[in-house]
Amino acid sequence: TGDTTAYFDGGILVEGDTAITVITSIADVAKMIPATQYRGQTFKIARRVGLKIPNMQPESATWKIEGMVVAATLATARTNLDTLNEIINSQRIKPNGDREYRDLYLFDDRFVRGIVQSTDKDNRAVMKVREFDFKFSIPDPFEYFVQKTRHKQSVVASPTTFTVTNNGNAFSRLLINILNNTSTISSLTFENLTSGQNWSYTGSILTTDALVVD
Repeated sequence: TGDTTAYFDGGILVEGDTAITVITSIADVAKMIPATQYRGQTFKIARRVGLKIPNMQPESATWKIEGMVVAATLATARTNLDTLNEIINSQRIKPNGDREYRDLYLFDDRFVRGIVQSTDKDNRAVMKVREFDFKFSIPDPFEYFVQKTRHKQSVVASPTTFTVTNNGNAFSRLLINILNNTSTISSLTFENLTSGQNWSYTGSILTTDALVVD
């Protein structure tokens, strides 16, 4: 309210409507059916039985993904399905008039580039269960691999200091998964000893519970 100055700590430029999102982090994928079409030439040769096929090579592929979004409330189910729709429906048109392909992350370290071909949705359980059937056309029938930096650290004393090395200088979205396998945790604090930045969490993390910070 009033005359207020605001500061942005950082920004990220992404292609399409959303940043990188893994489909399996939003929905339960029950079945994934990849199919690849091949292209080749065939020749009929005189006085020879059968055909001569000198070469076959991948031409294109299709991905069919069946699954569901399950939530405790109708609003949460709708929000998660909206996020899925943002992932698969690119709204960007390139200068030549072609629609831009989407990077489809079914796994967190592998993706394909394709475009949605058809969608089929079914609402159940007072619309808290959203079943979906997506089919994608993959013009470049290859899966791309993304190398991720992972670090696992056991915290047996407070404080515990550890090092995570990131050799790049691009903006990266950190994902922290905290698993409790001893006694109830009432609070915790993470601090970057290089920059001095820190964040804290207050609340009970029971045994066998997990706290995911993204």
